[in-house]
Amino acid sequence: MGGRHAGERPPRPSLAPQIRLPRLGRRAWAVVAGVLLLVVAGTLAAVTTGGDTGSGPKATPRSSRTVPMQVLPGTKFTVRIYTLAELTKMYAAKGMTQVSGDPSKPTTFVSASYNVLGSSHAKNGPSRAARGGALLKAKGVSVVGLQEFQSNQRSALLNAGGYVAYPTSGGLDQENSIAWDPDVWTLVQGTTQKIPYFFGKNRNMPVVLLRNNETGRLMWWMNVHNPADVFGCKCAGWRSKAISIEVAKINALHKDGTPVFFTGDLNDRSAVVCRIATGASMVSADGSYSSGGSCHASSSLWIDWIWGSDDQVDFSDYNRDYRTRNKPRMSDHPMITATTEIAPATDDDSCESYRRHKTVYWFCADPSLDDGSS
Repeated sequence: MGGRHAGERPPRPSLAPQIRLPRLGRRAWAVVAGVLLLVVAGTLAAVTTGGDTGSGPKATPRSSRTVPMQVLPGTKFTVRIYTLAELTKMYAAKGMTQVSGDPSKPTTFVSASYNVLGSSHAKNGPSRAARGGALLKAKGVSVVGLQEFQSNQRSALLNAGGYVAYPTSGGLDQENSIAWDPDVWTLVQGTTQKIPYFFGKNRNMPVVLLRNNETGRLMWWMNVHNPADVFGCKCAGWRSKAISIEVAKINALHKDGTPVFFTGDLNDRSAVVCRIATGASMVSADGSYSSGGSCHASSSLWIDWIWGSDDQVDFSDYNRDYRTRNKPRMSDHPMITATTEIAPATDDDSCESYRRHKTVYWFCADPSLDDGSS
């Protein structure tokens, strides 16, 4: 019989509730145990590292409270970049306008002075003027001061050379005109200056402000014809008075730094060269100039002149073409020409530059904005 042996302690009843586990195979229980171990290990690691399982520095646990965003002080620019509209207004107040070209480049062209010999002085006026216009064009002249340019010669010369001129009309006043190639120059302003002519009677001589189409450079050009000792007029005194007026006008035009050119039949040589060179600070295409208050006259002076502001203008290839006086003659004067260069503009004369981002804008003195300049 089965039973307890003598001295054997009876089994102690279990206090734990009896849980009946499902009957699983050994392999299934092994899988369950492995999963439990992984969960426990992951929980311990999270508590230890604050959730960072990497090998780097331990991250600071995030606070449950929201931290305010830190605001840094803004950057203050010491130079303001203006818009083009603002620049235009600012420079207009200074008497300057924006130019489309680049005045920092030299402006090079051929200039001339030519007494056409008016129709009232010699026959075949229109045909002579036409040949003169063709010769000017052949020489590459883009600006010319014309004297004795009478009304019936006007269209002939302008059409032959491809020029336009100022004044456009006006009877006797148009006999002294300034003509230019419109492909090279644009008229900004035209005006006149009263000059004593024969017997002191005033004539209006042309003064124009031209802008170069390539560089945007502005220049003043004045052209005159001072009276000769003919028709019973002893005109030396009137010529002297005319020179005084012309020098004063040149200085007024150049006051803002705009280069000035002065052409004409002055009917004088040595009597005027130093008055213009020193009094108006000009250099002549024939080589006459002043330096340190001293006048240096060319060894070969003539009554027809091309002058330019000596601080900005250089001349080369000066020429007097006397073929105009050969038969069949065009005129009783030679045609005076010279290669002319206006120095590049800098920020210390009549033009100023402004760099906006990667673009450079140029603004040049525009006397047409100043009602008192003419």
